[in-house]
Amino acid sequence: MSIAGVWVAETLKTFLGLSIHWAVLTVLLSVATGWLVMRGVGLSTLWSSIFFYFEAGLLVLGGLIMMITDHHFLTLAPFKFSNLTGGLAGLGAGFPFAVYLFLGWENSASLAEETENPRRNISRALITGTLAIGIFYIFLAYATAVGFKMDAQALGASRLPFVDGLKFSAPALVILAYIAGVTSIMGSLIGLVNSQARILFNSGREGLMPEFLGKIHPQHQTPHSAMWAFLIIAVALILGFGLLGGVAPLNYFGFAGTLGTIPIILTYMLTNLALPVYVIRYHRSELDIFRHILMPIVGTVVMLFPLWGLVQPGHAWPFNVFPWIALGVLVLSIIYGVVIARLSPGLAHRIGAYVADQ
Repeated sequence: MSIAGVWVAETLKTFLGLSIHWAVLTVLLSVATGWLVMRGVGLSTLWSSIFFYFEAGLLVLGGLIMMITDHHFLTLAPFKFSNLTGGLAGLGAGFPFAVYLFLGWENSASLAEETENPRRNISRALITGTLAIGIFYIFLAYATAVGFKMDAQALGASRLPFVDGLKFSAPALVILAYIAGVTSIMGSLIGLVNSQARILFNSGREGLMPEFLGKIHPQHQTPHSAMWAFLIIAVALILGFGLLGGVAPLNYFGFAGTLGTIPIILTYMLTNLALPVYVIRYHRSELDIFRHILMPIVGTVVMLFPLWGLVQPGHAWPFNVFPWIALGVLVLSIIYGVVIARLSPGLAHRIGAYVADQ
C-alpha cells in the first residue's frame, strides 16, 4: 500500500505527463481495492490473478529481452557459492530479503471458508504458489544481473534494478516494467486486503479482538468491517509518516517491511514448533517423524539465519531500533494475551477453530 500511490504517480508523470500527488492516488487505490474485495473473494481473486498474470508476462518478456540483448554476459557465476561475499555470513545477511520476498505465502489459508474443497485446494495453492514464485524470482534476478552486465556494484546501487536493467538493454521498452509494476502492486494489494481482513474477521468473531470486526456484509457476505478497519489504519499510517513525518513512501516501504519481518519470522518459528505438539496431542495416529518432527525443527533452525541478520548489532538508524520495537510489541502481545485469556477462559480453545475445521 505504501508503494502503490507513488509508483502509479511516477508512471503517470513519466509517460503521460500527469502530475497527481501520491497521497491522493494512495487513497483512491485503497478505496477501489476495498470496494472490489467487499464484493466477494471470487471476484477480487479473479482480478488479482489477472493483474498477476499480466505482470508476469511483461516481466518475463523484459527478462528475456535483457538476456538476449546482453547474451555475452550469460554465465553461471551468480550461482556459484564461491562468489558469495562472506560465505555463510553473506548468506545470513541476505536471507532476510529472501524471507521478505516470500511474506504472505500462507495467506491463502485464511480463505479456507470461502474455498471449494479447501483441504485439497489450499494445500495445492500453498505449494505450487511458493515453488512457482521461487522460480520466477530466480529468473528475474538473473535476467537483471545480465542486464547490468554482471556488474554487482552498479546493481547494488540501483534504486529500481529491473527498470534500470531494462533501460540499459532496451530503453524503448522500459514502459513494460512500469506497467508490470502497476499490475503487480494492484494484484498484491487485492490479495493482502483479502487475507488480512479475514485474519481480523476471525479474531473478531472468536473474541480475540473487538466484536465489530467479526461482522459480515448483509448482501455480499464478506468481512467488510474488518476490511475497512484494516484499510483505514494502513492508509493512516502511510499518510501520517509520509505527510507529517517526512518519510518518503519508498523509504517507508523498506522500513515497514524490515520491521514487520522480525515478528513474522518469530511467528513462523513458533508455528513450526507448534506442529509436532499439535499432531502428537490430537492426531498421534497420523504422526510422521520426517514431516511432523524433523521438518519443523529444520525450518525453525533455518529461520535463525534471517532473524540474526535483522537483530544483530551494528545496523544503522533506524534499523538498529527495530529489534527493540519488535520486542516491545511481543511483550505487549503477551500481556494482552494473558489478560484476555483470563477474561475469557475458553478463548484459547476457540482460536483458529473456524478455519481449522475447514
